[in-house]
Amino acid sequence: MAVLLAGAVAAQEGPNLVTNGGFEGEVTTFASEPDEAAQVSGTVGQAWSENSRGWTSVDATYEVRRDDPAEGLAYQRITAIEVREGKVQMMGPQVPLAAGATYEATAYVRSRTGSTVSLLLRLPGAPYTMLGETTVAVSPEWNRVRFRATSAADQVAVFMVILDGPGELDLDGVAVRVAPTQSDAPRQAGNLAPLARMGVGLPSAWTERSQDATWTAETGEGPFGPGAGKIVLGPNGRLSLETRPVRIRYGHPHTLSLSVRSDKPGATVGLAVQPSDSWQGFGDQVEPGTEWTRMVARGTLPPSADERYWLQLIVSGKNQTVWIDGLSLVEGDSEVFTPEPSVTVVPTQPWGVFEHRGRPSADVTVVGAAPGSELALTLTHVDGRTATLPSAKLSGRGVDRVRVTPNEALTRDYGLVRLVGQVVGADGQPAGEAGETLLAHVPPQVAGERPGSPFGTHVTLREPDITAVARLGFKWCRLHDASILTKWALVEPKPGEWTWYDNEIRMARRRGLKICGMLCSSPPWASGHAGETGYFSIYYPPTDLDQWGEYVRRTVARYSRWIDRWEVWNEPWGNSLEQGFFRGGTPEQYAALLRRAYSEAKEANPDATILGIDTYDGAWDQAVLAAGAYESYDLLSFHRYESSLCGGPDDVFARKAAELAETQRQYGEPKPLENTEGGPGTSNKGSFFSFAQPATDGDWDYWADQVPRYYLGNLAAGVTRFYLYSLHNDHRYGQPNSWMLVEPGFLAKPLTISTSALISFLEGAQHETRLTPAAGSSAHWFVQPERRWYGPAGSVVVVAISDGAIDVPLTQPLPDGVTCYDRWGNVRPAPTSLGRQPVYIVAPAAQQDALRVALSGGN
Repeated sequence: MAVLLAGAVAAQEGPNLVTNGGFEGEVTTFASEPDEAAQVSGTVGQAWSENSRGWTSVDATYEVRRDDPAEGLAYQRITAIEVREGKVQMMGPQVPLAAGATYEATAYVRSRTGSTVSLLLRLPGAPYTMLGETTVAVSPEWNRVRFRATSAADQVAVFMVILDGPGELDLDGVAVRVAPTQSDAPRQAGNLAPLARMGVGLPSAWTERSQDATWTAETGEGPFGPGAGKIVLGPNGRLSLETRPVRIRYGHPHTLSLSVRSDKPGATVGLAVQPSDSWQGFGDQVEPGTEWTRMVARGTLPPSADERYWLQLIVSGKNQTVWIDGLSLVEGDSEVFTPEPSVTVVPTQPWGVFEHRGRPSADVTVVGAAPGSELALTLTHVDGRTATLPSAKLSGRGVDRVRVTPNEALTRDYGLVRLVGQVVGADGQPAGEAGETLLAHVPPQVAGERPGSPFGTHVTLREPDITAVARLGFKWCRLHDASILTKWALVEPKPGEWTWYDNEIRMARRRGLKICGMLCSSPPWASGHAGETGYFSIYYPPTDLDQWGEYVRRTVARYSRWIDRWEVWNEPWGNSLEQGFFRGGTPEQYAALLRRAYSEAKEANPDATILGIDTYDGAWDQAVLAAGAYESYDLLSFHRYESSLCGGPDDVFARKAAELAETQRQYGEPKPLENTEGGPGTSNKGSFFSFAQPATDGDWDYWADQVPRYYLGNLAAGVTRFYLYSLHNDHRYGQPNSWMLVEPGFLAKPLTISTSALISFLEGAQHETRLTPAAGSSAHWFVQPERRWYGPAGSVVVVAISDGAIDVPLTQPLPDGVTCYDRWGNVRPAPTSLGRQPVYIVAPAAQQDALRVALSGGN
């Protein structure tokens, strides 16, 4: 995780351990030999080196420049032109580290192309142990990034700079210094826990994982009045709560406490506070008695990467009830809890997603408000507008519940709004922690199934997830690890014992979602690894092709009414024996599996479409095709994780499509492509909560543009469909290296809603061409044959963008009679320039010629 510090930063104490972090003085010039796979050349600062040659296939240039440094006299520019295999890497000088010490690494970064960069400290030799890292989306202005790393031994590390896709990065002021062991921030007063009264229920951005357990508010008296949390545990009851992060002064003593009781002995309650990036916190576990008692834990927290920490509460037991209340975290040694009100705000619709005719609303629960208190309510739209709603009177008798249905332009317009509820006492002062949620209003989506839709995702086949995803406009889902219901390990866990999931499959189809099923995995008994457990234990190749064939035949036949599209194996190129999705497998083994699966599936369902190869880089697809796989698939599938801005000319998808077409052409006519998994990867994707730290949690504004542009790049390259990964898994808020594209809970992110708007405009439309309104910009011309909410049949929808992150002035004004929409789907004025954000331009037939002329000024 990283913290981006705009502008000047206070001077750091201690010496900089990085030699020539400012790229000053003499430079080193280098160039690849013509026959090398990595074609890299240019100049780097002394003590630095290019690190892509010999193991990657990339094109990149390096240049030490002196025109506009962040500090000093020079900076390093890295331009990744093409990344075919591996990554573009630059390596810094060795940095000496001491055992047990924590270090803070900083660097200035900027990017005209809006690229993402990974900065890290790692050991120089295999297995290249990572000590600390961050991945950030970089803006066109200089910003300072920092991350922390702890060394377990006296050793040396290297500072690495990594670009995993095309783009440009400027780097300056690289430094590594010993980090202080104690925060010098002002002492924090009061309760630091993000929730005090546990009867209000699950706050937004908390993660709940429950098994055979329910959590409700106790209306009877508790230690602090009505409103304790009541947890009813079944025979195998367990409730786990992970809070949103809070800022804490590390290196100073803190006290964590909670009031607990149980209806009978035997339950356990565990409570801990942890750094955001490790498990080095403190806590306690107790067996509560039948009377209220206070569990207390004291400790001093180590530094975290972002100076944030999170609380974890675990309650378990068998057929009993546990009550909890008065969660407190204070600096110092006090275990006394001072009651204060708590608030939760919960949308009335799944994931907070409201269809175009719906009125966004939420239920607010307040516990512990004093007599004379009111509930103050405010709205904030992602476009920056705010509104204050009428306040609500509170009873002051323990538990209050209020339904809020704002009648404001902010909620009538499309986009995402943040609704915040704050208790205000009779004295007019805020009381307790505010509660908030996110309400999404999306433009109209096409109802029902759309077999030809290019818009897919990964989602668990359960409610309310399926309903929310359908409202967002997605029409396809892929059954990988979101719901592995068709994988062999689940279908036949023991020889001859077949398990089917008809209800889940039918549920998705009833909501208008078509399914790409997975023919994948081996039960341990079928791979020669009986007894092995763990996530990757089912991903060895099967030992018997006849058993594999029977599984394929039975599965495709069973689901033939509901699934007619199947992909053979997930990421077979991940064939490391230690960990991967095709452990120890070879291209020849995969080709044999694919041939058998193709013949068995076609026999079981002649209408089935088979996706095969599932490549990531050229080495795998070339080897599988060489092993005779060309006749055994209908579409070639591939994966691509990409965090750069797509949609420009010759972007990563245009290049990938051309590469895969050329590879297939050696064996016959190129078959269509389907991108069955990808997205922005594990970099943090941004959050619209008020407590979000953009530098740590990601820049939501960037990702709200990047993800729709990822789809746009696929469409422009002629890829038939893309399945976004992923909308399926709960995670802790602010958790590093998360794949998830939704908030814990679940709630939509800005990127989810901007993607929904793209789907609303482009579902059913056909990409015709790319125009160039001005140098450095693109206008993708789609023809919509259907009548839609924004225009009659035959309308044109143009998605207009700058190719990078910098605004590009238009050379000609747009003609009268066209309508422009923002990235959320709201009408906006015609632009005079194009930027990173997509602009949707809709033209009926009469205005299309004039619009084409206006958008061709840069051709």
